[in-house]
Amino acid sequence: MKDTGVVAPFDTVVEVTKAPIPPQRNTLDAEAILRQSEARFLELAEQSRTTHWEVDPQGLFLYVSDVSQATWGYPPDEVIGRMHFYDLHPEEGRDAFKAKNFAIMEQKQRFQDVVHAVKRKDGRLGWGSVNGIPVLNVDGTLRCYRGSCTDVTERTLAEEALSGISRKLIEAHEQERTRIGRELHDDIVQRLALLVIQLDRVQQHIPDSASDLGKQLNDLRNQTSEITNDVQLLSHELHSAKQEYLGIARATRNFCSEFGERQNVEIDFESHDVPETLPTDLFLPLFRVLQEALRNAIKHSGARSFEVKLWGSAEDIQLTIRDRGIGFDSVAAMKCPGLGLTSMKERLRLVGGELSIHSQRERGTTIHARVCLS
Repeated sequence: MKDTGVVAPFDTVVEVTKAPIPPQRNTLDAEAILRQSEARFLELAEQSRTTHWEVDPQGLFLYVSDVSQATWGYPPDEVIGRMHFYDLHPEEGRDAFKAKNFAIMEQKQRFQDVVHAVKRKDGRLGWGSVNGIPVLNVDGTLRCYRGSCTDVTERTLAEEALSGISRKLIEAHEQERTRIGRELHDDIVQRLALLVIQLDRVQQHIPDSASDLGKQLNDLRNQTSEITNDVQLLSHELHSAKQEYLGIARATRNFCSEFGERQNVEIDFESHDVPETLPTDLFLPLFRVLQEALRNAIKHSGARSFEVKLWGSAEDIQLTIRDRGIGFDSVAAMKCPGLGLTSMKERLRLVGGELSIHSQRERGTTIHARVCLS
């Protein structure tokens, strides 16, 4: 299942709970109220363009509106009393889908705007946004589940197409970073290093009488050496083999150390339970989030010390970057034309990850990133 935030139009199902019954009412009165509720549900369901349904505690369809035939291809008489809700899910992943939904039903939880795949009668794949609530008997036991299913196939396919475009743009971005990083390392850095050597040789042949010229050459040599180091560090930020060979923990530690030294700030790095190897498509989003977050923090927070924590579990890897600076309005920042925060969020979204930003004025900022290992 995946949640896309689609709002289904149906939200009129009445949940019958174990409410106190006045002394003058008996169990028959409660049953009559329940039947009236069911009648209203059926009347509304048949007037809606959304498929409405009802299943028993075992998942067997007790009711499905006529819209199901036009939307999914299943006439109600082929569904009611003959199919379970999980029969409409594609075979791939059906067991997990079934187990997850039965766990929800066992706890009598309601669910809202949950999007999952639907196998149409003709075999084509569709997507439905499902809402459901438990209907309880007078004694509190589960009577059934009722809800609606809205066809969101076109929207889901459009979102997938947009995600594909975003993925290709980020891949092209990474390829360009790699090309520029290698060009800087293999060409520009080498030429600057050669220039430093030539300045050293020239300085050795300057007579003692030209001491001022010697000092000028020495200054030029030192400036060139600093530029060489800066360009080399920049090439490593754009693309570094360390990321591939050292693993995420050591590569992240090295980056924090080099970046802190270059910016003259303190970065306290901590890691634990991080796997030695990590697929590149999971490594890069986290590493780029770290880079962008530290750059933004140094540029805007006013702080001179930062905390970076990286940790893992069997299910995921998480990263936090924290400062004690001036803070900012994270909601407003996401709406700004700059691509920093938007890029971080999009990178993680494409691998099923999450990004959260917590910031308060004068209390600092914490950026938290998480990627699932499954």
